[in-house]
Amino acid sequence: MTVWLQGLATLAEHYDGFVLDQFGVLHDGQRPYPGVAEALRRLRATGKHVMVLSNSGKRAAHNAERLARFGVTPDLYDSVLSSGEVTWQMLQRRDRAPWSALGTRVLLLNPADDAPMIDGLTLQPVADVAQADFMLLASLPDAMQPHDRHGLLEQAASRGLMLVCANPDRERLTPRGNEPSSGALAALYEALGGAVVWVGKPYPLIYAACHERLQALGARRICAVGDSLEHDIKGGAGAGFDTCFIAGGLHGAAFEALDAGATSTPRVRTAASADARPLTREQLLADLLALPESHGAPAPTWALDTLRW
Repeated sequence: MTVWLQGLATLAEHYDGFVLDQFGVLHDGQRPYPGVAEALRRLRATGKHVMVLSNSGKRAAHNAERLARFGVTPDLYDSVLSSGEVTWQMLQRRDRAPWSALGTRVLLLNPADDAPMIDGLTLQPVADVAQADFMLLASLPDAMQPHDRHGLLEQAASRGLMLVCANPDRERLTPRGNEPSSGALAALYEALGGAVVWVGKPYPLIYAACHERLQALGARRICAVGDSLEHDIKGGAGAGFDTCFIAGGLHGAAFEALDAGATSTPRVRTAASADARPLTREQLLADLLALPESHGAPAPTWALDTLRW
């Protein structure tokens, strides 16, 4: 059963290592969440190790620079690991399947933003499906819907091209609300019969790298903190970590409606729980976990409204 807490202070008593999601936990993509820097400062003062683990398709250095602009400076964590960084490293090493068989001609599905992902690699960007050995997707242009690329994906699937998805998130927080992310496009490709290499949460590769880094620091009791049930909670639990759900991120609107006194939230209520009872946080979380979009994520160990001390 999930235990709801007031802040990180209680969690700090139980763990020596923390894996923190970035978007929806530390910031919303536009500004930092109130109290985050102070919470991390106090957490670090207790001697805890902190890793930022993100499904960003950008490399680690880019994410560290962005965090610093939000006031989350390098003294507040031990390291940043992104799905984009792991993807770049695997494309460089090519020491295992399927990476070793990808070829060198790559079609970037968002070339305007994803070109830095191949800097320093022996890859040749190409302009269309017919020339490509594989495709790379690290981000989705603003306001793009997955079906906008349906024709291109059908053509690629017919050729048997592999798609490397460096950001598995299916939704992202934007100033306009939740919108599709690159994972939604990769999922469409998979539904069309295409083969996808998923890099990031909740998949094992990024957690193996994360676990290795934390173990090197001496962290053994680890808690994964995030706002995505599908990625942070399912992935953290699958890696053997305890988990902490942040209600104010991706699902913030539903919990805000609850706090404002709404007695139902039709967007998340399931048939099994569609009765007239007022929702509690516990009931709302259970409803979210029961949705297909949570992909079988287990109940988190803990839950917080926001990341605060």
